[in-house]
Amino acid sequence: MRRLVLILGSLAAALVAAVLLLPWWLGAALTSIGPSFGLTFGNYARQGYSRFRVETVEIRRAAVTVKIATIEADTPSVWLWRRVSGNPGAISAGAWSVDVRPAQSERVTGEPRGWVPLRKKLEMVADRLAYWLPRASAGPGTVDWPGGGLAFASVGWENRVLTSSEVKFRALKAAVHLSAPHGQEWRVAASTPDGLGGAELSTEGAAVHGTAKWWGQSADVSARFAAQGWLPTEASLRSKAWDITGENAKLGGHYAHIRGDARLDWREGNLTADVD
Repeated sequence: MRRLVLILGSLAAALVAAVLLLPWWLGAALTSIGPSFGLTFGNYARQGYSRFRVETVEIRRAAVTVKIATIEADTPSVWLWRRVSGNPGAISAGAWSVDVRPAQSERVTGEPRGWVPLRKKLEMVADRLAYWLPRASAGPGTVDWPGGGLAFASVGWENRVLTSSEVKFRALKAAVHLSAPHGQEWRVAASTPDGLGGAELSTEGAAVHGTAKWWGQSADVSARFAAQGWLPTEASLRSKAWDITGENAKLGGHYAHIRGDARLDWREGNLTADVD
């Protein structure tokens, strides 16, 4: 019995020592274990006792490659304590990029694609981020996929809310605020830098609805998607009493204002338009 007590005491002492010395051996652990999870990095440095910093981080998982210039975070023991106590520490990152390529499984098995499958994947990502990274910020970054991509000025994530001062998609730029509560309706608000355009949309399951604005005019929009595919099964646009200046419409030499109403409906592969 005495020997068992000594063994357990020694193990407890070793565990305490391991935790106390964590900032010194964490870098070596990441170097050894990281590659098996597709993680590599260039340099590791302590930031005091409670935090650490890694540089030139690269993560390769299936068809996704993530590159991050720098990451600063709490050491695992501090992170766990703050997570349990309900005050998780923030994780900050520098410039970053995400490169997405079609997975081999999608080519071979014909994995469903479209809004509904993407929505489910985004929910899963949001749930994981909410648990493992409840508070995070990052510098400028890009997300690229075949045929398109997004560019971000900076990104903040806290309490399942994603914000960015500027998101660029092709020629469009907008500040974005996305609220992604678990099991509830998601809401996104976007506004262009000049204040002339914007949108407030909500989505739950296969449905999307909200309001879009441009040149001070508003339109109610809604859409519902099938289990797969990007073309909605039904959609509508309603814009009442809009008034566009001829200058904005590039018709200033002919018209001072263009006024009217518009109603567009898409259902069962047919488009109906009623425009005054």
